[in-house]
Amino acid sequence: MNSFNDLKIKLSISIGYAGAKRTDEHSLSDYFEEDEWASLSEEEKTKALDEIVDEWASNYIDIGVSLVGGEHV
Repeated sequence: MNSFNDLKIKLSISIGYAGAKRTDEHSLSDYFEEDEWASLSEEEKTKALDEIVDEWASNYIDIGVSLVGGEHV
């Protein structure tokens, strides 16, 4: 079994175009202490990883939406 300090988080984002992919790898210990990680349930770990990837991805993408044309309600 790997030690906590060997655990990595692999983050990737792609927009579907060749060459338009970004992948980074970080140590889990960059985000959590070992005892803190161990105390989380599987659901909490999944949520924490989702939050990490969302924050990471927001550094690489700019998303927007607007309503155009016609009468706005």
